[in-house]
Amino acid sequence: MVLTSVPLDLDCQAVLLLCSSFGQLGSDSIQPLSLSEYNHLATCLKNSNLCPADLLREKNQDFWRNLSPQMDWERIFKLLNRGGLMGFVLERWQAQGIWTLCRLEENYPKRLKQRLKEKAPPILYGIGNQSLLHQRGLAIVGSRNADKDAIEYAQRVGELCARDGLTVISGGARGVDREAMLRALDSGGQAVGVVADSLVKASVSSYFRPALSQGSLVLISPFDPEARWLASRAMQRNKYIYCLAEAALVVSSEADGGTWKGATEALKHYPEWQVPVFIRAQGSLPPGNTQLLKRGGFAFPDLSEITLLTEILDKPHHHLSKKGSERQQLSLFESSPQTPPPPDD
Repeated sequence: MVLTSVPLDLDCQAVLLLCSSFGQLGSDSIQPLSLSEYNHLATCLKNSNLCPADLLREKNQDFWRNLSPQMDWERIFKLLNRGGLMGFVLERWQAQGIWTLCRLEENYPKRLKQRLKEKAPPILYGIGNQSLLHQRGLAIVGSRNADKDAIEYAQRVGELCARDGLTVISGGARGVDREAMLRALDSGGQAVGVVADSLVKASVSSYFRPALSQGSLVLISPFDPEARWLASRAMQRNKYIYCLAEAALVVSSEADGGTWKGATEALKHYPEWQVPVFIRAQGSLPPGNTQLLKRGGFAFPDLSEITLLTEILDKPHHHLSKKGSERQQLSLFESSPQTPPPPDD
């Protein structure tokens, strides 16, 4: 197995080889492991007191076939033998400022691991200031086709986040998401964008490039940096927006579509994810806002009455039972047996 010269530890090299497409997105290329397939392999390794790096250390294929005969080791071996491709592609991405974070790394966002556990993506691709992934933040989401009132509302909340030291976390898409992020950045604040399509394309966007250069923005994606936009990817990334934040605010939602599905998913997992979902409740509201309030969303206070946004986030909007609290414990089920999991936030 040819390994890359890029300075990654063996665990992360193995995870990348197993789970990344490295820009090879055609139907005739070797398909990387899906999240469920990788989790199955990770569990198998852990149960045998092994870690992903051992896949690169132990070259005897019969050893692995005897370890778990039901797994498609032929495919796994082919994926692991892409070291040359990995080195070439990572160097190209790095030249564009793109970095990778594996779920095994300590710098991987703890909130994702605490809240999503094995559903946290094995790899995050990103560009910009990684440290922003660990800051206190408010997720601000809404329709791409929101009306003028909703856009102005999102912009005002972005200003308040900048004023009160909260990072705006959103999807970077046209409409509420992008306007909240840009207003926070223009007001001296910080933002995290979880993009659903090409990270390479987003990284050179005139909307985001200045803030990326200044260190006030980070863009991340669980998808290949060169992947095109798909509606399914947009739906899938919603949970990452919510779970990176301390709370979420839905500015504008119809009773269907991406914003609606993301919000209802977050409400379904409340308080498990520990992310209270606020809904704009003032002004002319689309039908989705009203229905989300009926489904358990918290009415966001009138902006004119807010002294500090952090006070709203710090209020006990939910009460976890002891059982619920135990479910929130960090589970690095694929961690190397020699490495204890990092402490919770």
